[in-house]
Amino acid sequence: MARILRLSPLQRNTLACIALFIITNVVVISQYWGPRRIALALADAGTHDDAAAAALLESESESAEEDAALNPPRILLVSALFAFPTTGPSASNASATSYLERLPRFLGPLTTDVYFYTTADLAPAVRTARGRGSDLDDLTMTIDSSFASPFDIPPLKGRELVYSRMRRAAHNSARNNEDSKDAHDDDDDRKSTAVQSPEIFALRNAKPFFLEHAIATLGEMDDDYDYVFWVDAASFNDEEDSELELLRYTSWPDPARVETVWREGSRLTGEWKEDLVFFPMNDVPPESVKGWTEDMGPVEGRFSEGSFFGGPPASVKWLSRAFYAYHDYFIQLGFSSSVSASSANRMGIVNALLLMYPSRFITVWVGDPQAPARVRANGGRAGPGLGLGVLSGGWIGNGNGNRGEAKAGRGYLGECGDEQYYYRWWFSGQETREAVRSWWMGHDRHGAGSNSKAHGHGAQMAWTWWKPMIRTPCRLTGVLGMESVLRRVFGEGWKVPVGTVSKPTRTW
Repeated sequence: MARILRLSPLQRNTLACIALFIITNVVVISQYWGPRRIALALADAGTHDDAAAAALLESESESAEEDAALNPPRILLVSALFAFPTTGPSASNASATSYLERLPRFLGPLTTDVYFYTTADLAPAVRTARGRGSDLDDLTMTIDSSFASPFDIPPLKGRELVYSRMRRAAHNSARNNEDSKDAHDDDDDRKSTAVQSPEIFALRNAKPFFLEHAIATLGEMDDDYDYVFWVDAASFNDEEDSELELLRYTSWPDPARVETVWREGSRLTGEWKEDLVFFPMNDVPPESVKGWTEDMGPVEGRFSEGSFFGGPPASVKWLSRAFYAYHDYFIQLGFSSSVSASSANRMGIVNALLLMYPSRFITVWVGDPQAPARVRANGGRAGPGLGLGVLSGGWIGNGNGNRGEAKAGRGYLGECGDEQYYYRWWFSGQETREAVRSWWMGHDRHGAGSNSKAHGHGAQMAWTWWKPMIRTPCRLTGVLGMESVLRRVFGEGWKVPVGTVSKPTRTW
């Protein structure tokens, strides 16, 4: 000690620098090897368990799909395109032009039968977007231009003034309750409310009618289908689709895959498959709606996803009757959220139906923390509730299905592209799923693809600067019964709210 004290200032500074260098390297090495040990443990233990469960699920699904392919069902897709006035100068024309430019991404590759609603002036452009020139002999598409506006359909006819007033009330309410949502969402909602016309809100609420009307119209021509789905053509307009469209969107949704989903859904729910309606899930409803009743109005929240839904004709007809019965009921009670532009309210009526009639709905939920295919950080064991933390690509997800967090890092089910539209891959056939899965692994959206190395069960070890992460190929998760999901959220003692509003048989 005495010798150290007798060191010159230069010698003491040199020793201090050496000590600092050693400590820094110890910290850096520990930060590297800590995550690496976790990643290796995931790959060698938990990932093996998860991968085995996911492989078993996919194998069982493929076997069921092969069986269903022996007698594939007929499928019809329904969509629409209308040009609406907006408050911005020339905004409507610019929007319609942009939409038409991207429409071939949706209609062009599809070989599935399509029923498309549009106006007489847009019909030629829609026909051209279908592709194959003007020859549609090998591609069945019915273009229906009998409605000039969504307000021309029977359940919404004459509602222009009501929608305009309620839209304004909803917009004012959103401005007065900014504290209830984060600033970013408020900005988006105020922007959409400021520029969108009531016709856009009417189109969102016209979807169930368009499905039922397409079934009835084609039925009169003895052209019957086993499954009918609404699909937003705009949901196929993301940049990624321009490269993937030839891989996945041909015979979509795959008939055998659809039949397999409904058979499994019937087994899980105990309902006839003809009575089941499919809606994807974005998230679980907040626990605050556990005591919700129908007189409380539409259920706010980003619970269900409305860009794709449907089922057998009988279930779609029931959905249409129930939807418009409660649409009228909520408007009668004065709930402006029935026609709100707010992103939290757009599915309010459907969310209410999911709570009142959960046994009639099946779903797919990417963020399900108890899914066997889930990519987990806890050794492959599902958490007991819905708040499971997930280590994925250097970030911790909260297990609530929030797609904003999913986009920021690795996905809940592996590398699955935009998780909001996971259902597109999920409803694809075996070959398409495998092709797209490989494409996703080779085109990492987060920059790790070029540094990825295989690491067992199809997983890849990738490095971002000096920290490793596991990249997992997209996994196929199972179909869920809506009631089982809600009982997980609210508890087994939860009582399904009673729906008392009559649902008259419509003759439209």
